[in-house]
Amino acid sequence: MIELVAAKKPVYAIHMNCDRPPIGLGMIISYLKKNLSQKEMDLLDFSPGYIVDMDDLESKVEKYGCGIFFFSTYLWNVSIHLEYSVKLKKRFNNSLIIYGGPFVPRDELSAIKFISDNPYIDILIHGEGEDASLSVIKRYLSQDNYENIDSITYCKNGQFFYNGAKSIDDIQKLPSPYLTGEFDAYLGLHDTQVVTLETTRGCPYKCAFCDWGQSTNQKIREFGMEKIYKELEWVGMNKIPIIELSDSNFGILKRDVQVAEYICKIKQKYGYPKEICANFAKNIHDNVISIIEMTKDAGLVSQAILSIQTLNPETLNIIGRKNLNEEHYKKSLERFRELDLPVTIELMLGLPGCTVQSFKNDLQWACDFNLGVYVHSTILIPNTQIASESFKSKYKILTAAESNLTNPENLKKVGLKSIKDNQVVSLESISQDEFIKMMKLTSVFHIFYGESIIKYLMFYLNNEYGITQIDFLYGLQENDLTEYPLLLKFRDMGDAPASTIAFSGDEDVLWETVRENRWSIFYDDVKKYILAHYEVLEEELEVVLEIQKFVMGYYNRALPDSREFEYNLPLYFKNIISGKEKKKLVEYGRCVLKVTDPLNICTKSIKPDYYEPHHGHIELSSQLNDLRFGFDLNDVKN
Repeated sequence: MIELVAAKKPVYAIHMNCDRPPIGLGMIISYLKKNLSQKEMDLLDFSPGYIVDMDDLESKVEKYGCGIFFFSTYLWNVSIHLEYSVKLKKRFNNSLIIYGGPFVPRDELSAIKFISDNPYIDILIHGEGEDASLSVIKRYLSQDNYENIDSITYCKNGQFFYNGAKSIDDIQKLPSPYLTGEFDAYLGLHDTQVVTLETTRGCPYKCAFCDWGQSTNQKIREFGMEKIYKELEWVGMNKIPIIELSDSNFGILKRDVQVAEYICKIKQKYGYPKEICANFAKNIHDNVISIIEMTKDAGLVSQAILSIQTLNPETLNIIGRKNLNEEHYKKSLERFRELDLPVTIELMLGLPGCTVQSFKNDLQWACDFNLGVYVHSTILIPNTQIASESFKSKYKILTAAESNLTNPENLKKVGLKSIKDNQVVSLESISQDEFIKMMKLTSVFHIFYGESIIKYLMFYLNNEYGITQIDFLYGLQENDLTEYPLLLKFRDMGDAPASTIAFSGDEDVLWETVRENRWSIFYDDVKKYILAHYEVLEEELEVVLEIQKFVMGYYNRALPDSREFEYNLPLYFKNIISGKEKKKLVEYGRCVLKVTDPLNICTKSIKPDYYEPHHGHIELSSQLNDLRFGFDLNDVKN
């Protein structure tokens, strides 16, 4: 008979850099507590709880000592997890270190290489971890070996054993960590603004850059509606502002409409959640439209988000998204416009087949339809097709770690902040130098178009003079702006020589201008720049710039405010984006423009904390853009 371990073992559930209760670990710990025998439970101490920052981990290790360490490993924490695991193993040689999560490789060669390169890891768990974790802990407590446990890799006496990656067929057996009280202590220790809920697992697609479909064999499995309803009730009762649904294609199932209806009821009952974020079904259909319409009416969504990635046909074919083309998205846009809902598209920079021109085309397409844009860098995630050596070789994919862009001095020379090691920085179709220019263009696009500070000006230049938004922004990026100091500061996100171009955009300069109301200085710089580089009518330009300035918020501005202008820019702008006859600005008569501040931007001395990208949030509500929605997390933090 195999004896159980003699000493009680503390269990650490670790997910560094996490801004919410770590649902993956919560599912595993809940499953262990449900299925371990009382005799086995008596040998474990779950007091260390859920650990999301280094100070907490170090203090818990000092208090509880050697034990079982579960590391939930993602893009944002894999490096710190690996670094700390070395220290743990050196200090506690008898500790059990278990790694799971999306950054654990699932194929045999990669898994063995990962555990071989990181010998302080005892067990790798591949894919869904509940069953494998339970089996590992049972064997560990009984001092048995790990033979024939599905979905793990381990090393014994210098020999590596790989046992595949198996999905869980019956997810109904998995308890909810929210409903079992797993996260009650977590809420008492952390100011929790976001929770992740899953109503399904699985994805029917196999996009090359994503591991969702590959990890679950393309099968969608559903959690029970009763569990979902109870979790939503828990969110409302605990006043959690934001729900992020982890479903790969919310709205693909008819019952998703019922889930959305219940979320709306919960908000009406408790006042929470304030917002939901979801990955909507790629093929927009009636379910998705119904969900977005009802959640918009309930004040739960501020925008429709379309994950386009790119419109380049070659790239779409390579990454397995060729069934979703420009015409498909145009039809979706029409449906969302009928709902009077702003639309943001998600693009990816660095996908195979993309070129400088195709990326510019994607950005310009967004401008043509007056869409918000959020650009993601392409990251090579383990278990994706794009990260395989054969795929990398075929398309000559190079990451930052394989280039000179991890060297701080090189980054400083090219004007970039640090980027992730596994971020794509060059391809067969785009050189590293071109890639750097596109990263900078992304930043320039975000600040000048995304934040709306010269958006209407650029529509005017395009309509009157054929200067496209992207050509204008690329000119701003490449030209010498030393004669226009505030415009230069906006472009470079700070004062030289300390300034760098941040890929995601650094808004400190923008909010300094809001606090200090430096808009007149800024738009004077813009006027001088345009007159120096383009042949335009100065009088018209001045009117357009005055309107741009008028709709910008600044601290302590008295509102509402109204002013008469020589041209009806709101009607001019709406006719342009609706595709109606594009008449010249001079053909539009006078207009009284009224601005209000439904988001209370002008009462804020610090930058609002929005969870989702809410582009142009310093623009006030007016006839140009009256769809102002969102809430500042600073207003609801405890």
